[in-house]
Amino acid sequence: MKTQLIRFLTALAICVSVHRAAAQGTAFTYQGRLNINGSPANGSYDLSFSIYNAPIGPLALAGPLTNSATAVTNGLFTVRLDFGSNVFAGQICFMQINVESNGVGPYVPLSPRQQLTPTPYAIYSENAGEAYSVISNGVSVAQLNTLDAPASGEVLTYNGTSLVWTNPPSGGSSGWSLTGNSGAGAFLGTTNNNPLNLVADSIPAGTFWPFPDGNVSVALGPDNYFTTSGSGGNFMAGGGVSGLPNIIYTDYSSIGGGFNNQISSGSPESVIAGGSYQRISGSGASTISGGGFNIISNSSGGTIPGGQNNLVTGADGFAAGYFAQAINPGAFVWADSSSQTPFSSTADYQFSVRALGGVRIVTGGSGLSGLTLDGHQVLTTASGGGGSNAPLTITMVQTTNSGTDSSAIGYQNTASGDYATVAGGVQNTASGAGGFVGGGGYDGLNYGANSAFYAASAVVGGFGNTAEAYYAIIGGGYSNTASSYGSFVGGGFHNTASGGTAIVGGGLDNTAGNIYATVGGGQANTASGIGSFVGGGGYNGITTAGNSAIGAASTVCGGWGNSALNEYATVGGGYGNIASYGTVPGGSNNAAYGSGSFAAGRNAYAGFDGSFVWGDGSSEFFSPGANRFDVLSSGGALFHTGGGYGLAINNNGTVGINTAAPQQALEVNGYYAQIDGGLAADGNGLIDAYIGGDGGGSDVQVGSMNPNITAVGFWNQTAQAYMHIYCSSITILGGADLAEPFQISAADKEAPQGAVVVIDQENPGHLKISDQAYDRRVAGVVSGANGINPGIQMQQQGLLDGGKNVALTGRVYVQADATGGPIKPGDLLTTSATPGHAMKVSDHTKAQGAILGKAMTGLKDGKGMVLVLVTLQ
Repeated sequence: MKTQLIRFLTALAICVSVHRAAAQGTAFTYQGRLNINGSPANGSYDLSFSIYNAPIGPLALAGPLTNSATAVTNGLFTVRLDFGSNVFAGQICFMQINVESNGVGPYVPLSPRQQLTPTPYAIYSENAGEAYSVISNGVSVAQLNTLDAPASGEVLTYNGTSLVWTNPPSGGSSGWSLTGNSGAGAFLGTTNNNPLNLVADSIPAGTFWPFPDGNVSVALGPDNYFTTSGSGGNFMAGGGVSGLPNIIYTDYSSIGGGFNNQISSGSPESVIAGGSYQRISGSGASTISGGGFNIISNSSGGTIPGGQNNLVTGADGFAAGYFAQAINPGAFVWADSSSQTPFSSTADYQFSVRALGGVRIVTGGSGLSGLTLDGHQVLTTASGGGGSNAPLTITMVQTTNSGTDSSAIGYQNTASGDYATVAGGVQNTASGAGGFVGGGGYDGLNYGANSAFYAASAVVGGFGNTAEAYYAIIGGGYSNTASSYGSFVGGGFHNTASGGTAIVGGGLDNTAGNIYATVGGGQANTASGIGSFVGGGGYNGITTAGNSAIGAASTVCGGWGNSALNEYATVGGGYGNIASYGTVPGGSNNAAYGSGSFAAGRNAYAGFDGSFVWGDGSSEFFSPGANRFDVLSSGGALFHTGGGYGLAINNNGTVGINTAAPQQALEVNGYYAQIDGGLAADGNGLIDAYIGGDGGGSDVQVGSMNPNITAVGFWNQTAQAYMHIYCSSITILGGADLAEPFQISAADKEAPQGAVVVIDQENPGHLKISDQAYDRRVAGVVSGANGINPGIQMQQQGLLDGGKNVALTGRVYVQADATGGPIKPGDLLTTSATPGHAMKVSDHTKAQGAILGKAMTGLKDGKGMVLVLVTLQ
């Protein structure tokens, strides 16, 4: 409408013209007052009138009658209406008036409906005067003009053509007896589509509403009603108070009682048993049993058994108690009355309980109890019984959370730093801000507490471990110490990382004692130089002889009893080797003292700068001067030409291959040097290794002439082991990630390429497909998806080989799920609840320790492959 109508009728009157000599007809005059925004209306308005038998309800008895262009002056209007002769007979009627302005719809209903009452002269009808004047017993039987005289007890009825005398109805199809009915087909009701009303003490007590499809809706109580005009089949048992009725807007639903309860459209087959201010909307087949202010919304099959202010929005969810919210599908949530803060589910099909006073579950008779959660205590006990059927008893008490937003569970654990966490175990302490202790603290015999003393320090498990510096981390083990900024001990026992950002991977009695120093493992090893490295070793199976990397940036890769004494000194392995300023790749009892010197084999000594010495161990062999290449080979050397020039060594120190007169220190005549290795072990042709070039390009090649050979190895035949490689730069052309093979635990299906995998706690050393969001056990991605092969593959044959290659760093395609949010390049990725898939990090607190890497390509929605730069955090 152009003019907003305030639906408020302030006054009305009915005038009926009475003529005693002639019939009055069925038309009557209706006068009313129309206000707009609280002021009398003026102008031309269209008025529509309908007759109902109740102040509210969907079915009209007559109308609508439309009076177009009705003049309204100073709010007053007068209309003439004619609804026929049978509308007002025997019932109270209400008029519904709708208004539109200037012929512009829609019509606006005025509320409330107006009850129609008779005027004094209408009460005394034109024939009532004659009837009123008849004296007692003034009409004889003959004057009634009946067919015959009445017998005793008969009553006067009309058979369709004349008045007849008949016996009173005694039930059956001809009437309804107040003392009972026995006739075939007897019923109380209507034979048309009008509703059946029940009245008690002149108060509307209920209505039966028929619907075209054969269903009947029942509303008991004076203020309850339905607004549906569809299939019906509703039932309202009672309740409702003036101004606060129960209302059903849909089909096949029920309200048992209470007041101000509503079942909205789109919520068929729902039930509100009672209570007040209950609401079911957009959620079919849902149930609220009682209580007050409970809501089920957009959740088919939701249930609220009672309580107050509970909410269900997840399909088939269940919420009970006080301010409980089941917002996930299949979630069960119960909350006590300790707080008005909503207590909500956080995952699908989750069982959640808030109970400030604790939880007790009794599993048997009077002699048994089940699980009790009382404050910080978790106790499972049995009184009596015993034997193999006795339940496990676990007691976790006396935890202390004294820091801001800190959390400690377990036994006698303390989280005193702000945001600190103790996840479990015994007598553990997280006293640094953001400190973390995962658990442990008990070695099976004695208590050995773990401690994270400084900010952002962490002890994952084990016992007797101490992280006593900022950002220090201990993975587990026993009696390990990370005492410097950013230091790390992976596990083992009696290990110490005392230098800033120093690392001890594990083992026994190892020490990384300077900044950036690293000990990978082994026993009794020491990395005391800045940036020094000891890979492991230190134990030969019988005795312990630790390795030492003392100089800055010095390295001892393994073996035992080896020492790297000064800057950049390197010992690859073996035993009893010393590198002062040079390199010893392995062997035994070798020494490289000269700057840039090299000693290998056995009992070789490179004492001069730039000297290279290899000894066969037949005797001690020393370098005679600087910048020399010296080899002791007591078994001799064979130089075979095969009909041509083989190896030529001139007295001037030049060496030639396939030439008799080399002019350079080393000269090879030919594109490449080829070695015939005989038949391959599998019988597939010759090995035929070569080094050199094929005459094209600008590269130098090392490889094989056999197409079945796909790898180049550096092998120590005597030690039956692969040798270490040291170089300043390697370019990998066949792949883009660093991978290592892992056994993947059995699952519903084999782990595909691109699947996210995590550490399998049930199978040590194995991985499994990820299946939960923000999993801190994340280990990497199964390599090879979309043709991106591993660039470097790490494995040890016979011990850690087999399984699937898992990318630990570098670029690889990963299965991704963008259901929870689109993925853009640069986003951090973590595990998702979709098995084997990654997702975008949206909760950075949960993502700590669960970062898979950074997305390099995007995914707008659904599932697909995303290129990720694997950087586990």
